[in-house]
Amino acid sequence: MFFQNKITSQQNANRNRTLCAYLICAFTSLVFTGFCANLVSAAPRKAVYKYQEIKAISKGLKKQKKQKDLEKLVEKSEEFVEAHPEYKRVDEVYYLLGNALVQLERVQEGITVFEEAIKRYPEARYVERFLLDLGLAHDKLGNHDAANSAYQKLIDHPKYGSRSQAKLAKKVLEQDRTERKGELPRPPGANMSPRAWISKPALDFQVMDLKGAELSLKNLRGQVVLLDFWATWCGPCIAEMPNVKKTYAKYKDQKFQIIGISLDRSAEPLEAYIKKEELGWLHYWDKSRKVSTMYKVRGIPSTFLIDGEGIIRKTNLRGHALEHAVADLVEENLAQPTDIPTKTPGDSSRRQSIPATKIVNVESAVAELVSENLAKPVNPATPVKTPSDSVREDQSANLKAKEIIDAAVAAHGGLEKLESVKSVVIESESFEHLPDGTLQDEGPAKTYFDPNRIRSDWRIYNQQGSLIFDGESVSMTTDGEVKPVPAEEAESYVTFFKDSLFREPIWLLTTLSKDDIPVQYIGTEKVMGVTTSVLLVTQPSGKKLKVFISKETHYVVQFSYNVEIGGGMENVVAFFNDYRDVDGIKISYYRTTESGEYRRILITNVILNAEIDEALFHAEK
Repeated sequence: MFFQNKITSQQNANRNRTLCAYLICAFTSLVFTGFCANLVSAAPRKAVYKYQEIKAISKGLKKQKKQKDLEKLVEKSEEFVEAHPEYKRVDEVYYLLGNALVQLERVQEGITVFEEAIKRYPEARYVERFLLDLGLAHDKLGNHDAANSAYQKLIDHPKYGSRSQAKLAKKVLEQDRTERKGELPRPPGANMSPRAWISKPALDFQVMDLKGAELSLKNLRGQVVLLDFWATWCGPCIAEMPNVKKTYAKYKDQKFQIIGISLDRSAEPLEAYIKKEELGWLHYWDKSRKVSTMYKVRGIPSTFLIDGEGIIRKTNLRGHALEHAVADLVEENLAQPTDIPTKTPGDSSRRQSIPATKIVNVESAVAELVSENLAKPVNPATPVKTPSDSVREDQSANLKAKEIIDAAVAAHGGLEKLESVKSVVIESESFEHLPDGTLQDEGPAKTYFDPNRIRSDWRIYNQQGSLIFDGESVSMTTDGEVKPVPAEEAESYVTFFKDSLFREPIWLLTTLSKDDIPVQYIGTEKVMGVTTSVLLVTQPSGKKLKVFISKETHYVVQFSYNVEIGGGMENVVAFFNDYRDVDGIKISYYRTTESGEYRRILITNVILNAEIDEALFHAEK
C-alpha cells in the first residue's frame, strides 16, 4: 500500500481521542473529518469544538487584548486540559493557558502550567515554546537562575535546539541580567507597519530556491514581482492559494513573477504541497527566517507587490484586490519604453506611487487612487450590461452546466445505472496525517446507507461501536452503550448528515441531472494538475457546495464546502481519485480530505444494492 503506518508513544497516549472523526470520510463522500471528535469518549462535551472556541478567543486577542477575554481564555483552557488531557492538540491549549496567565500578571500560575505541560508531554510540539516562555516568566519575576535553566534546556534540546525559539533563547542569555524583564529583545523595525514599506525600495536577497538555482530580486528587475510569505500549516494562506494561482496563470507571461517564501517547519510538506497543487512560480524555504526577518514579517499570509524598478507599491493584498493590483502594475510595467534604462532603487526611492518620469493620464491616475481605496479599479470604458445581456449569459451558463452534468452522469455509468442504486455498503481504512509528519492508522469501518439513512460500524484502539443516522436523529453506540447526540446540538448534526447524503456522488449526479435544483456554472480551475469545470449548487442546509468535474474524464475530482455542526465551523476540501468500475458505475476508491486535519481514506470494498437489515438503522438493536 501507499501508506506507511507510524505510531509514536505520544500517539499511543492519545488513542482515546477523536474515535469517530474518521468514520465520516468512509461514507463515500461524507468527508468532514472532525465534527464528531470525542462523541464516543467519556467526556460529555465535544473536545474539537471546545478547542475551536479556545482558538477563536486566542485569535481575537491578537487583534485587541481585553482582560475579560484573557480571563475567558484561562477559564475555557483550564476546563479543557482537565476534561481532555489526551486530545491531540492539548499541548497548544496548555501553551495558550500559560501565556494568558502571564499576561494577566498571574505569572507564578503560568510557570506552574508550563512546568506541568513539559512534564506531561515531553515530546509535544509546543515543548520549545513552553521552555522559552517558562524562561521569560521566570525573568519577569526576577528568577534569573531558573530562567537560565529553562533557556539552556531549550538550547540543548535534541529536537528543538536548532530552531527559532532556541535562537531567541540565546539572544536573551546574551543580555545583561538586570535588563531581562520577561520580554524578548525586539529587533529594529519590529513595529514597522506593512504599509510603511510602500514606495520604498524592496530589499534584495541572494538565496538558493528549492531547485538549487540562484534567486534574487536583482535578477528579476524589469518584472512585476509578488513576494508571498506563507506556509502549508497556515489556513488563511491555503485559503488564498486559489486566488494566487489564478493571478499567476493570468499574468505569468506578461513580465510577472511570484516568489513564494515559505515559513514551513520542514521542507517535506512544502515540496509535497507545491507538487500536488502545481505551483509553477519560484519558491524559497526560509528555514533560517533570513528573508522574513529582513521584511519584518510578523504574520502570514503577508505579501509585497514590487514594480519593475524594484519599488514596493502595495502590501498585504488578498482576494480580488490582489488580481486588480497586479493587473494595474503589469499594464503600467508593459507600457514602460524598453529602450530607457531601468532606474536603480536609489533613484526610484524619490518617486511617488505614480512615476514622475511618466506622462500621466489624469483619468488613469484617478482610477488608480480610487482602486487603492476600494480595492477594485474603476474602468469607465467597461460597457454596462443590459437586462437582456444578463438573461443570455444566464441561459448560456445553464446550458453549459447541463452539458457538464450529462457528461459526468454518462462517465459514471449512465442515469439508468445511477438511479438503480438503492443502497451502498462500503468497507474502508482511515489514515490521519499528524502535525509531526507521521501517519496514523485509525482502523477499519463498514458503512451501510440508503438515500436517507446511514450506519457505520467501526473499530479503533481496542474499542468498537456504531454511528447511526436514522433519517431523523443521530446516535452512537460504543462497546454496546448507546450515546445520543446532545439535544442542543442534534439539529446541526441532522442537517450535516442530510447534506452528506446529498453529496454522495451517485445520488448527487442523479439529482442534478433532473433539473430539480439550480446549478450554476462558475468557470474552470485546475485541481491536482487536472483542468476541471466548477459547478455551484445549494445543499439541503442552504450552504453552497462547489463540485469540480474533470474536463477530460468527467469524473467528480473535488468538493469544497463549509460545515457548521455542534457549534464549530470548518471549510472542507475533499479529493477523489482511483476510480474503479463497480457493477458498471465508476466509484472513487481513494479519497483525501482537508479541514482542520488531513486524512486519507482507502476504500477496500464497495457493494451496491446489498440487502440491509432494517434493524441496523436503530441504535437499540
